Amino acid sequence: MEIKPAEIREAFAELAFGEAQSCRGLSVVPIVGGPEPVFDYCLAAAARSRGLKVKDSGSVGQAIAENHGPKPVLIPVGTMLIGGLQNRTTNATVLVGAGEKVKIPASCVQQGRWSPWTRTERANPRFPWWPRREQQGEPDEPDGSDFVETAQMVTPRVKAALLGSVRENRRQRRNYSSDQRWVWHAVSDELRETGARDGTSDLHAVYRQKRSFFNEAMEAFKPVENQRGAVFVYGGSAVGLEYVSRPDAWTHLHNGAIQSYLSLPLRKREEDAASHAKEIAAAFVQRVANATYDVAEAPGLGIDCRLIASGIEGTVLVHAGEVVHAAYTADPNSGSEREPQRDRGTFDVIGFPRVWPGRRR
Repeated sequence: MEIKPAEIREAFAELAFGEAQSCRGLSVVPIVGGPEPVFDYCLAAAARSRGLKVKDSGSVGQAIAENHGPKPVLIPVGTMLIGGLQNRTTNATVLVGAGEKVKIPASCVQQGRWSPWTRTERANPRFPWWPRREQQGEPDEPDGSDFVETAQMVTPRVKAALLGSVRENRRQRRNYSSDQRWVWHAVSDELRETGARDGTSDLHAVYRQKRSFFNEAMEAFKPVENQRGAVFVYGGSAVGLEYVSRPDAWTHLHNGAIQSYLSLPLRKREEDAASHAKEIAAAFVQRVANATYDVAEAPGLGIDCRLIASGIEGTVLVHAGEVVHAAYTADPNSGSEREPQRDRGTFDVIGFPRVWPGRRR
C-alpha cells in the first residue's frame, strides 16, 4: 500500500539540527530534538550481554534473532553480522520483542566463505570481531553458528544496492529478500575502489584494513547533547540520513553510522566540506518527510515503510505510532537504479557467481 505516513511527516517536522562537524570532506549534521520518545528499546550492541543471540539459520538469506532480555531490541537495516557461516547484513530494520524469536532477512557480504570460523582463525588477532568479545567481558567463545554484531554498518553504496533490490522484491513478491547479485557487485566495487584486499570478498575488510584512517577521521565527530541521528553531506549534497527515536540508542549507533559514510572519501576524490551543510540537511529531511512510501508489516514488531523517490533509497520503521528508526542513502555511484554490470572476475557469461559460498578464490 502506497501512502504518505502522517507519523513520518509529524516526527520529521519536529527535528532540529546542530552545527555541522566536518572531516575529509564529509559533513555530519547532528539531528537533535524531535518528538519525546515513548517506546523503550535498546540497540543490539547493548543487548548482547542482556540475552540477545543472533544465529545463522543455514540459509544465505536469513539469520535468527532470539531476545531473552527484558527490552525489545532494535537491529537497524545495514547492520553487519560477523561470524556464522559467512558474514551478512540485515535487509530490514528488525525490532525483536522481549522474549521473542524473529527471522531476520539478510544478504551475504562475504562471497567466498561458507563455513564456521575455526578456533585458529578466532585466535588470530586479525579475526574481524571488533571489538573482541574478551574486551566486552565475555570470555566464552560462541559456537560456529553465532553472529557478532560489529560497530560497523554497510557502506552507502552497498546500502543503496541492498535497499533498492529489497524495495523491488517487496513491491513484486511482498518479501524482504534482496537481489544478491546487486549486493555482491556493490561489495566488489567497494573493495576495489577503497583498495581493500580480501580473499573471500568480505566487505568488512574495508574497516579492518583501513582502521587507522577511520580512527583518525572519527576524532572530528563527537555526539552532541540529545542527538538522535545525523544527516550526511558530501560533495555539496546530502548522501544519507540515520535516525533513532532515543538519544541513548544513538550513542550505540553513532560510530558505525559515521564510519559508513567515511568510506566515500576513501573511494572518491576528497571534496571540500559544504559551507551550508545545515541547510542541505534540512532540505533533505523535508523531501523525505513529504514523500510517498510503500507500507507493509515489518519482519519483527512494527510497520516497514519503503521510500518511493527517484535517486534516494530509504526505509522507516514505525511502531505504536512512533518513528523508531529511519535510514536513507543517496550515494550517486551506488548502482541501485540499474542492473549490475557483470564483472568477469565475479560473474560468468550468464550471470551466475564464479565464487560460490564455501569456495575460496
